[in-house]
Amino acid sequence: MTDTPGWVIPSLLVSTVFCILVSYLSFSSGFFIIIQNLYYIPIIIACIYYGWRGLLFSIILAFCYLAMFASFTLVHALLQEAIVRVVFFSIVAGVITVLSRVKDEAETALRDSELFNRTLIEHLPDYVILYDPDGRIQYINPSTAVALGYTVEEIIGDHIFSFVPDESHDILWKKLAERSMGRKVSPYELRIRRKDGRLLTVLVQGALMQYEDSPSTLVVLTDITGRKIEEELRSEAFSQIEDNMYRLSILNDQIRNPLSVISGLVDLEPGPHADQILEQIDEINRIITLLDLGVLESESIRSFMRKHDHLTDIDRLPTESADQ
Repeated sequence: MTDTPGWVIPSLLVSTVFCILVSYLSFSSGFFIIIQNLYYIPIIIACIYYGWRGLLFSIILAFCYLAMFASFTLVHALLQEAIVRVVFFSIVAGVITVLSRVKDEAETALRDSELFNRTLIEHLPDYVILYDPDGRIQYINPSTAVALGYTVEEIIGDHIFSFVPDESHDILWKKLAERSMGRKVSPYELRIRRKDGRLLTVLVQGALMQYEDSPSTLVVLTDITGRKIEEELRSEAFSQIEDNMYRLSILNDQIRNPLSVISGLVDLEPGPHADQILEQIDEINRIITLLDLGVLESESIRSFMRKHDHLTDIDRLPTESADQ
């Protein structure tokens, strides 16, 4: 339960004393009916703000009323009416207490849930941004501020386009429009700009929600800058490997051509070293054949890498494209 407001105890004491005093004056003047409703004031205050203790206080107050009533009259009909009032006092106090407890428990559960969600969001490594329909940022988690190089206070109130480079504005406008029309927007990549000008690549996922009784958009940005750099480096490495394989294949053919010419000249004009020259030509051809086999084995490895690393047809050797 939340802290009790400072006015509750004085109000409870004043209303209780007032009820007892008015009851005494009324009973002593011979009036036994008109003042009972005054007791609901302290009963309601006690049950709302003090729970089960308030219920106990209300029951005691009701029996005080009955005892005072009986001290002034013993008329059976009047006593029955007083007892009925005490029962009603107790029932009303019980109902108010239960409803008050249920309300307090619901509010406590809501506060705990909000605290849990806020704590979770504030400690997420992903970047969480909440912005209004005009694109003004309403909330960011600390990870977002750290990633962009600003403080939270510097970012709140800025437009989301302030952190997006010009070349990414079109895709962002398109996604904002789709989401504002209630369409489902699949996760998409976007580049955002840090305070120092460096660009980060993020994967954007978002949803519409209510924030402070107004429509807003919550987006979660997953930083994939490192992954994109790794993919680019891997793609460059694959491209370099394939280019080397292509050049090696061409080089083997270029070496064989002059060897064929040399072999032909030796056959036409044999000399004292002809056998040695032909022997070395055969050795060179053997080495080139081994290189060709290495290229074929590399092609098998490259095919495996293309399959498991999702290389596209664009990454193939120029010879493959030409063949197709």
